[in-house]
Amino acid sequence: MPQPGSQTICPETSAAELDGLLALCTARQLTLAPNTSFSDELPEGRLELIAALQGDVSLTADGGTGIPAGTLALLATPCSWSLHTARSEAQCAVVRLAGDLPARLLCPEQPCTLYPGGAAAIRETVSALSVIERESGAVDAYTASAQAYTLLMKLLRLRASGGPGKYSILIEAAIGIIDEEFAYLEGLDTLADRLEVSKPHLIRTFTREVGISPGKYITRARIEYAKLLLSEPDMSIAFAAEAAGFAGANYFAKVFRRETGLSPSEFQQAAPPPRRKPRALRDEDRLYMP
Repeated sequence: MPQPGSQTICPETSAAELDGLLALCTARQLTLAPNTSFSDELPEGRLELIAALQGDVSLTADGGTGIPAGTLALLATPCSWSLHTARSEAQCAVVRLAGDLPARLLCPEQPCTLYPGGAAAIRETVSALSVIERESGAVDAYTASAQAYTLLMKLLRLRASGGPGKYSILIEAAIGIIDEEFAYLEGLDTLADRLEVSKPHLIRTFTREVGISPGKYITRARIEYAKLLLSEPDMSIAFAAEAAGFAGANYFAKVFRRETGLSPSEFQQAAPPPRRKPRALRDEDRLYMP
């Protein structure tokens, strides 16, 4: 079987107090070439979150399920599963969780549950873990668990809101692209071309339905991601600016102050220190909130 390009993040040895509550076992980024597959086994006591970041893929897990781009699939029962691509390349992300909390919060009623629009949340989680590993050399169990908790909260909010459907098909598609690709979107001209509409029509419709312009929405997405990066110890401002999609550190600092009222360095100083050894992780407020 052809092997896809991949990156796998394995947090350091898990902490005993996290194992029964919420532990992030692995996080993967996969690139599947056209007409290729990737297979794995989901063991007992684990949940698998599989997201199609770019391109549509077919998931086989005791039956076939299509995962459109931007969608996340939750596997809740032990099984063998496979991802398959057709004519086009696909990018996927896979996060495996352990502990009681994921099932208690998400309450999966079926072996496979789809979350339309959920791919953006898992992409941000895997990207954040990748940055932490690159900067620190490893991801500790507490940080990984905190990132997993943030991911679960986003999925809960997505389910509570009823998922996609609040906006028109055009704006749902625009938001999906921005949420997934804000760090490297070239601009509104490119976005409008991909949506096959004029730039003025996109701006006018987006602003009417969402309440802010698409440019402002992109900026806020980049700032929120930069805040996540800057919350990590020893994160460089230049790296956070580049990872979030800003052209340079000076421009990033200007936009960051305009959006938050603080400079990036002031935000870092005000951020609470990481909780490496919480006393009672069974209390939800002991984990990082999104």
